[in-house]
Amino acid sequence: MEGYMLTVTDKAIDFLMNLMQRMEAQKKVRITLDDAAGANALGLVLDEAAGDGDAVFAIHGITFLMDQDLYEKAEPIDIDFIEYTPGAGFKITSGL
Repeated sequence: MEGYMLTVTDKAIDFLMNLMQRMEAQKKVRITLDDAAGANALGLVLDEAAGDGDAVFAIHGITFLMDQDLYEKAEPIDIDFIEYTPGAGFKITSGL
């Protein structure tokens, strides 16, 4: 997909690559609307394959999937991995 507005930091890519190596699986990362986190929050889950209505992005060897309609509403999307006290996690910002 040319000119898409999805950026993923090197730190987030490294974490995801290490996770998938430990799982010994070639999973894809799906960007979803995360109801548990509150309104208009995006989350990440591992997935097996793209669906018919998905936008598909390959970034540094990792395939990201997202419902095309949600992508169009949420872009631009930035994914980072941050460490903080008492833990670490993904920080996802978007146009939602």
